[in-house]
Amino acid sequence: ASVPASAAEVTPVLDAVRLLGHAAQAARSDPSAPPRPDQFVYARSVGQGAPDREVWKSVDGTRDGLLHNHDGGPVVLPGCLNGRSVVVRGTEPVPGPTQPCRPAPGYLADLPTDVDGMLAHLDANASGGEERSVNARGKDVPALVNEVMLPPLSRAALYEAAARVPGLSVVPDARDGSGRPGVGITWPVPPGSSPEARPVVLVFDPETYELLGSDFHAITELAVVDAAGQRP
Repeated sequence: ASVPASAAEVTPVLDAVRLLGHAAQAARSDPSAPPRPDQFVYARSVGQGAPDREVWKSVDGTRDGLLHNHDGGPVVLPGCLNGRSVVVRGTEPVPGPTQPCRPAPGYLADLPTDVDGMLAHLDANASGGEERSVNARGKDVPALVNEVMLPPLSRAALYEAAARVPGLSVVPDARDGSGRPGVGITWPVPPGSSPEARPVVLVFDPETYELLGSDFHAITELAVVDAAGQRP
């Protein structure tokens, strides 16, 4: 007997490459327009046993953003304009002095949009200089989508690049850092690691293939707003 379409849509994907392929396809179908340079990327997240965290990052990295960990007050995130930023002491900027800086944009508009270009980018910026390392990929892929936005084609290329890592496996009953259920992928633990070492699990929505976060961290909201401190 044929399977009803509704049942087929929720059948879990148990192959890591196929899962990432679906996530790439979903990213490519995202119709969102790029944000304006004067806007901010708002991200709300939660980690296991940690307070909620909100961050507002300047889309182009030139304007002052804001970080609010809910166990403390808000902290200014200095923007970088013409290679200089304000100096922050404690939580507030200090009038007068500036320091050298590089912009840290909240919208990564310049990332590659093809898988080979994305792999080259990951290698050029590999954690600890571990080029082509499975361990570096396991750190760098989730880091690249944490509290920032990528253009849809770059997001798709990142998932397709992750799919080329050998030894990927699926975690069918994964949960993100907030406890939301999903389907996960994980990388092998590097040889010689501590017996207590646990691989990071990236958790995707099993129906939309949207990235929910990881097993220790959850992205509960990601949006574009017009000002630091504004919520969607």
